Order: sequence, then structure tokens, then C-alpha cells
Amino acid sequence: MRLLIDSNTVSYILREQEPVLSRFIGTLGSDNVFVSSDVVDYEIRRYLVLKGATRQLQRYEALSLDWLPISLTRNDWRAAAKLWAEIHRAGRSIEDRDLLIAISALKEQATLVTNNIRHFKGLGVPLLNWTDE
Repeated sequence: MRLLIDSNTVSYILREQEPVLSRFIGTLGSDNVFVSSDVVDYEIRRYLVLKGATRQLQRYEALSLDWLPISLTRNDWRAAAKLWAEIHRAGRSIEDRDLLIAISALKEQATLVTNNIRHFKGLGVPLLNWTDE
């Protein structure tokens, strides 16, 4: 399975919060592939840099070292624009960051691990919530 971990879930892992940490550890050493969205990487880094959390930043870098980076192409950006318009025509809204994370997951055929399920509902992205008991 390909997994893209949203920034909120990465934060739980870095803070070693259960049940997220155990579920993450349970996915290691199997055939799972972790993919890394540039948007998630940005969200994590900006917060850790703001807080001067150098130790946490080092932990994050070690954690994500082997994750497959995803970069969006011009076609991906165009797909995002089309999806954004469809969502807004339907009377809903979506944060640009969430939309780009969803596009990254769709591009890589990855399951998005997030506790913000409602942000991504209806976008065609398989979702997992590791905070559910």
C-alpha cells in the first residue's frame, strides 16, 4: 500500500501520541511505501522552524528520509484547478493546501492518512484515520 501521511498525523508521530504512533510502527517493515507531499513537508518544516524545534526537525528528517518525494507537474496543477472549480460549483470550499495534498495522493494512488477526514471527503482519495480508537 502507498501511504501519504498528512501533517497532522506526522505531528502525532513526532510527539509519540497513541494510537497513531503504534499504527505508524505497525506499517513499517511491510510492503508499504510512504510518499511525501511537498505541501506536507512545507507545513511540518515551517512550524518546526518557527518554534526553533531543531530536535523535532531532525527527527522528522530521519523519519521521512526514505519517503518517496512527490512533485507536482503542470498537469497536476491543472487537475487541481479543475477539481477546485468543481468543488466550488457544488457549493463547497477547500483550502488550497488540502487540495494539493489530495492531488498528490491521487497522483501516486496513495491512501491519505489524516485525522481531517472531512477536509478530503468526496475527492476520490482513499482515507485512513489513525486517531480513531
